[in-house]
Amino acid sequence: MSVVNAVALASGLCRGRGTAKTPIMGRAKRGIFCGKHIGFGNNVSFSNRKTRRSFKPNVHAHNLKSELLGETIRLNVSCHALRNIKKFGGLDNLILNKPRLVADSEIAQKLRVRMLHALEKKKLEEQGIVPDLPEVPENTLYNPKDENTCPSITDRIVEYVKRQEENNTKILEAIRDIETGTSQGDMALEKRGYRELELRVKLVRGHQTKMDKLMLLKEEAEENLRTTLHQKKVLSRNPAYDFDTN
Repeated sequence: MSVVNAVALASGLCRGRGTAKTPIMGRAKRGIFCGKHIGFGNNVSFSNRKTRRSFKPNVHAHNLKSELLGETIRLNVSCHALRNIKKFGGLDNLILNKPRLVADSEIAQKLRVRMLHALEKKKLEEQGIVPDLPEVPENTLYNPKDENTCPSITDRIVEYVKRQEENNTKILEAIRDIETGTSQGDMALEKRGYRELELRVKLVRGHQTKMDKLMLLKEEAEENLRTTLHQKKVLSRNPAYDFDTN
């Protein structure tokens, strides 16, 4: 594993691939359709052979203004939904007063929750009552009470490299104990707490004996340890990465 990969993993920058783009009518949570969905049927044909067709609603993206939230929201709406929005006097009235029409829309349900909170806050302000601020969550890694207590990215990288070095060293010590005869077989693995090594042996594919698999794991652990020590040596050139005090 390269230093770049170690830095990315330790800082939480590695993410999975994004999802593919979906059509405008792909999912109901992306818009408000008021019960309109893709329909299927048959074309009128002069022959005896049926020809299938689909009936897609007229859906377009519109910038709709919410007076209650005080913002403009871009939504995919069908022609039927847009007609209802104009009929009931705006997006807020449709979502708050006609929940049955937007029951199939996930984004409409989320907007409804936000609108109800905004409506309650507005009523309290009219009564002269200042709503209480939400409680500050407990001290966590990403939301500390004091910025000085939040581990920096460099601290997390140092911790990651140290953990890799410790794990590989532990695996090598267990294999050397088995080679020298100070411990024997599965009982030694379980007794000394090397459950991770036992699982690694089971995951090695092939018809080799257990000792052959242990030799493969030993070579892998030695290579990983050399890579980790090289990472540690390279990172130590930067004064920000202090492996002695962390």
